[in-house]
Amino acid sequence: MANLKSIAISVTFAIASFDANANLLVNSGFEDDLNNWSILGTARIRASDPAPYEGTSYLYGRGSQFTVWQDVDLLDNGYSVSDLDAGMLTLQYGGWRP
Repeated sequence: MANLKSIAISVTFAIASFDANANLLVNSGFEDDLNNWSILGTARIRASDPAPYEGTSYLYGRGSQFTVWQDVDLLDNGYSVSDLDAGMLTLQYGGWRP
């Protein structure tokens, strides 16, 4: 990840099967601060300046590198080993930078 002066990111994730989208992340829009996220570096949550693209909060970092993530157990979320082996699952994500 590049070292940027400032970056604001609004992120939503979904792991989808053939015809169903399901957001398997907890607090995917960072509306509940950084709860349920693992963090490496100096990530923060902001609610303004600039305003969030969507929702009330967004992930923000200034002048440093950072990583945030969640581990999702697909088997615990109803996917089968054959779903995983078929290679038909997709990850959808997005971000916004002013």
